[in-house]
Amino acid sequence: MKQHKKRILYNFITGLFSQGVAFLLAFLVPRLFLVSYGSAVKGMISTITQVFAYLWLLEAGVGLATVQALYAPVSKKDRDSVNAIMSATNQYYKKTGIVYLIAVVLFAVVFSIFSDVGFSRMTIFLIVLMQGIPNVLSYLIQGKYRLLLEVDGKSYVLNNLQTALQFFVNFGKAFLLSFTANILLVQSLQCISAVIQVCFLLFYIKRNYGWLDFTHAKPDYQAISQKSSVLIHQISGVIFNNTDVLLFSAFCGFKTVSVYTVYQLFFSSLETLLTTLSSSITFSLGQLFHSDRKHFLTCIDLYETGYLMIVFVLNTIIYLFLLPVIKIYTRGITDIEYVDTWLPILFVLISLLANGKMPMNQTINFAERFSDTKMHAVIEAVINLGVSVIAILFLGIYGGLLGTIAALLFRSNIMILYANRTILDRSPWITYRKWLINFTVFCILILTLHPEKYVYHSYFDILVRGTLYGIGISTIYAAVTCITQPSIPKFLYRTMRERRGKI
Repeated sequence: MKQHKKRILYNFITGLFSQGVAFLLAFLVPRLFLVSYGSAVKGMISTITQVFAYLWLLEAGVGLATVQALYAPVSKKDRDSVNAIMSATNQYYKKTGIVYLIAVVLFAVVFSIFSDVGFSRMTIFLIVLMQGIPNVLSYLIQGKYRLLLEVDGKSYVLNNLQTALQFFVNFGKAFLLSFTANILLVQSLQCISAVIQVCFLLFYIKRNYGWLDFTHAKPDYQAISQKSSVLIHQISGVIFNNTDVLLFSAFCGFKTVSVYTVYQLFFSSLETLLTTLSSSITFSLGQLFHSDRKHFLTCIDLYETGYLMIVFVLNTIIYLFLLPVIKIYTRGITDIEYVDTWLPILFVLISLLANGKMPMNQTINFAERFSDTKMHAVIEAVINLGVSVIAILFLGIYGGLLGTIAALLFRSNIMILYANRTILDRSPWITYRKWLINFTVFCILILTLHPEKYVYHSYFDILVRGTLYGIGISTIYAAVTCITQPSIPKFLYRTMRERRGKI
């Protein structure tokens, strides 16, 4: 872990900055879409985005299987094995890339025929293509390189590139939306961004990984042989992340999708932030799992404790201040009601369950137990779809969220039990105890603090009060964590002593 400190720090700082920029810009542009085109068009764009998430299943699990297969050879600097694994991965991406392109074109045709939001069929067809072509380029050309950079601890390269492109695309959209109603011109920025991204990444790989050789290396298909089992996990993940939007589109309409995506904007940004925090250190934990299991056990325990605390801190703050933000964000939009007192708690429960299981999920991935746990993923997907479809018919948007919560309750618990008992060889109570402590603090805080009662006239008012509350909330969680988990203050004390000794 010590030898990776710089990369961990670079990954975290650049990832944090990248996601901060992405959130602020994503906060601006959807608002402009709402004002310029209305809730129905915004809901249509969100639906298209979710459908393309399903097309990523053509990857058939090879991405995650490749990442886990690369940890051991990368940690040992075994370039021959890396080339063999990457060669096999490259072959698969090439085979499925054309299928992906055909699927995008077919979806564009079908969607343009059955959608009615005030645009011509040709316009809708071109909108879908402009959303899909960048995904095809990313999948076909740069997907495999991203996997290698992630495993090698160089996510900061991707983060910096993403930040620059976020500025380009979102400021470009904001500028165009201010002067034109031509949605095709606005969407074309996605295609330009994709071309820039591919060119830069190819240049970086050629300059820093000149030893990569897909032509002469013998593909190691055995290394990624678990891709079929991984696919089942990814199908479950896609259903969890994207089914709600499609079900709302089918049963409730695009306007309800717009309401959902406005709330989801904040929680997807939070999830991305937490994923960035996690991925900044994942590469090191993955390599450590395969090189020093005893040290890994210590690190995963500390990591899980700190990570869970951060998940609860951020979700507590969002819950307390979400409705005031939504009120200002949707001010002047009257085609559907966006302010709903029940939605924040449902979204927060989903966020806590989805993000809180990350450490145990990563442990299962490091151990490559995809085959053993694939039925867990199947059951999660069945629960999610079954409960959501039935509940939406009676409860609308609430039903879809309750279906997701039901599925997450099963999957989170089964992950905790399996990872602790089977892989870490310890009692699951170690993890459950952390959950119970943090959830107790969460309940006390949301029942006693009521900042939404204040009158907020601007985002700045919310930011000021939110910062003050955030400091207090973070202090409470940190104090409780240090008291109930003494390993944390001991670790911090040792780290400070080591730094003083170096100075």
